[in-house]
Order: sequence, then C-alpha cells, then structure tokens
Amino acid sequence: MKLSTLKFKIYTKDSCDFCIRAKHTLSTMDLTYDEIRLEEHPEEKARLKAEGFKTVPQIYFGERHIGGYTELVKYLTDEKVYTRQSA
Repeated sequence: MKLSTLKFKIYTKDSCDFCIRAKHTLSTMDLTYDEIRLEEHPEEKARLKAEGFKTVPQIYFGERHIGGYTELVKYLTDEKVYTRQSA
C-alpha cells in the first residue's frame, strides 16, 4: 500500500519552524495531512498537554503517534513506507 493513500494529522502552532518543515516534507512527498492549529483549538491544546506533550508539532499517522519533525523523517525513512510514484 502506498503511503500517499493514507493521512497524517499534525498539531501545530503558527510560530513553529519544525511544524512548517513537517508540513513541507509531507507536501513535497505528495502525502495528505490534516492540520490542527492549536491557536484555533484550545481544547486540543489542553488535551495534548494533559497527555504530557510539551512541544509541537505532534504528528500522528492514523492512530499511531509518530512524534515531532525528527521522528517523522525517521519514520518515513526507516519504515520505508513511502514509495515515490514515477511521473
């Protein structure tokens, strides 16, 4: 199964460079994601804080928590879950 058929969820803040990098990485790989901007969703910010998360981005693939930007890159590389389609 190609990763491009599946969706990521990214919790972000506007002033976060690693959030921007994570979205850029997924976009350049033609992978879809839903972005939850914590400034617009204080209930999600409170939920993440209650779960012990202190930084953003927090990235999920389905129900699986990936981590932040560094963990996303590692996940995409180590798991070899992404295969670029030929043009």
